Amino acid sequence: DDQSHHSQNVFADSDADPTLSRAHMTLLELFSQADAFEKLLCKLSSEQPKPTTRAVRLILRIFDKVSDFFERRRFKRVVDKMEEAVFPYLEGLTDDEMKNEEKGAISEIITIMVRFLKSTKGASSQQIDEGAEKFQLQIALKCLRNKKSFEKQLAGLHDILDYIHRMQRKEEYE
Repeated sequence: DDQSHHSQNVFADSDADPTLSRAHMTLLELFSQADAFEKLLCKLSSEQPKPTTRAVRLILRIFDKVSDFFERRRFKRVVDKMEEAVFPYLEGLTDDEMKNEEKGAISEIITIMVRFLKSTKGASSQQIDEGAEKFQLQIALKCLRNKKSFEKQLAGLHDILDYIHRMQRKEEYE
């Protein structure tokens, strides 16, 4: 099955975006046939050289823009590989790497991943949201423990307080 996608169109009908030219579709097709998305994802797991969060965000943004063109099965395969690569990548960031991150970069990565997971997983949206909140809380705790950046510690504290307030509001409505 993995080899069969090389000989067939791995993208869904291009009616999804009439502004996308045939040349763009051909380039996307070649990119996909070369397993370029998978190769980019393998780079996330690579330690030498370790990609920046900016690069991870760029990969996800690009995939987000073209995801509507993927056939469902292929899209799910790529998202599964993203899940295996992106979350461990974020968990593995060092204090120095966290210190140099742009504000909101990690949140954007998680938001994009949640959107992908919701569109491919059999789990309910609520389960995915709860998993994402738990992961964001782990990242917030990691920021709070960051000895290299007072700014990241404050951001982690802010995220934890936001989480507490959300849980309090949720309890009030239940």
